[in-house]
Amino acid sequence: MIRRVFPYLRPYKWPFIIALTQVFLISALELLKPWPLKLIIDHVLSNKPLPWGVVEGTIDPPTILVLTCLALVLIYLFLGGLTLLNNFTTIKIGQKMVNDLRRDVYSHLQRLSLAFHNRRQVGDLLYRVTADTYSIQSITMNGLFPIVTALLLLTGMFLIMIRIDWVLTLLALAVCPALFLSISLLSGKISKAAMDARQQESEVYSVVQRAMSDPRAAAQFVVSRFKSDACVMGGVAMVMHDILSRPGLDGAQSPRQSGVFASQVSKRNDHSPQLLINHDGSSLISQSSRN
Repeated sequence: MIRRVFPYLRPYKWPFIIALTQVFLISALELLKPWPLKLIIDHVLSNKPLPWGVVEGTIDPPTILVLTCLALVLIYLFLGGLTLLNNFTTIKIGQKMVNDLRRDVYSHLQRLSLAFHNRRQVGDLLYRVTADTYSIQSITMNGLFPIVTALLLLTGMFLIMIRIDWVLTLLALAVCPALFLSISLLSGKISKAAMDARQQESEVYSVVQRAMSDPRAAAQFVVSRFKSDACVMGGVAMVMHDILSRPGLDGAQSPRQSGVFASQVSKRNDHSPQLLINHDGSSLISQSSRN
């Protein structure tokens, strides 16, 4: 997998290095967040002397409180700005990689045979090009950077806590094996559920593609049937008008006249394909007069 993903990451190696540096800085700021609270608890509330060789009485507790609060605000501001910048950088790299992968997948589909395209549904191929290509962004940007951040935080907290109290550190880390075991047991089910969801989404794309491509053909079929029925009824009306306009007819028809009417209607209906083409009134009359 790394061998396939790395060629798409190589053109963006410098932005990737910048994003990785941002991750290190974010992890460092995350580790600094508890220090202002430690100073407040140890040296403001408990009145303990400050470390780092500060002469006692040089800085009073209210000043320490103000400085630690300002330091905490600055840490959160820098952390928020770096997080925003890191999100922008990683999303930009990921989107460029997705576009490159989409281009290659589309070019590969264009080179496949017609037999392949006859076996596969168009909606499924559209889903592969538009949705499945996001996997490269999930692997690199949404997968790699959170793992690096978690490892850096875990290592930093372990080193800090082991210097403070190694027993408490071991007790805190005792939950890690249970977490790894639960993740290993659930990862298979989660992967299967994700694959099923992807397959269902692909089927939705196929159904929507078929439904959206058929209304025009269905509308043309309905219009043609309507024109055909209108032409047949127009032919029937013209035959009735011709028969009723003959002299000597007072509205009642003899069996012979009914037979003439039926035969003329049948003869008119035989020309219904021509009437379908010339469906307006003038063309219908001229077609009838020629017959």
